[in-house]
Amino acid sequence: MWAGHYSPTGPRARGALRSAGPPPVRPAVGWYALPVVLLLAAVIGMTAVIAATWDASEAAQADPVVVDGRGTMRPDLAAGRRYLLYVPSGTPAPASCAATVGAWSVPLALTRTDPWSATRRHGYRFVASFRAPASGPTRLTCAGAVSRLMIAPDDAVHGLLGLAALAAMALAVTGAVSLVVIFVRRRLTRRRLFYGMP
Repeated sequence: MWAGHYSPTGPRARGALRSAGPPPVRPAVGWYALPVVLLLAAVIGMTAVIAATWDASEAAQADPVVVDGRGTMRPDLAAGRRYLLYVPSGTPAPASCAATVGAWSVPLALTRTDPWSATRRHGYRFVASFRAPASGPTRLTCAGAVSRLMIAPDDAVHGLLGLAALAAMALAVTGAVSLVVIFVRRRLTRRRLFYGMP
């Protein structure tokens, strides 16, 4: 039925098959962009979080200070920083507190909600948190029968850093696994094409 140069197996047909070229390797090389983006997002995101929280992390590493409720001792506070207030276990919470820096005195806005980040302190219980109104040695006085107060910097930033590290690790692992999977699948596809397998 077919004859000469017009046969499906003739020279023209074979030339057309050669000109079509080998089938493309799957997955396409563009898929490498996915793991690269994930790895970059992990590195850049974690770097940005560390840079944004560096000062807060440094401040959160300060040791807690125990003072009396009459303002005899003056802990060195930083303006705008959040601090946690503790009293001895079994002691009632102070009704109110005021901070005095130099000749300037201001009542403190106490937040009494127990934050998820409030570290448990042996022999003490959390009662409130506040933001320092000014920087420098601060005289802290509280109303009520408070013999001792413990003032500790808010270390919630450490929890945020931990969450950021977990997220970055998840992105990095996903990117690395994706990179290996794409490389292996492309290698297997090349081998099948080389041996003429479907």
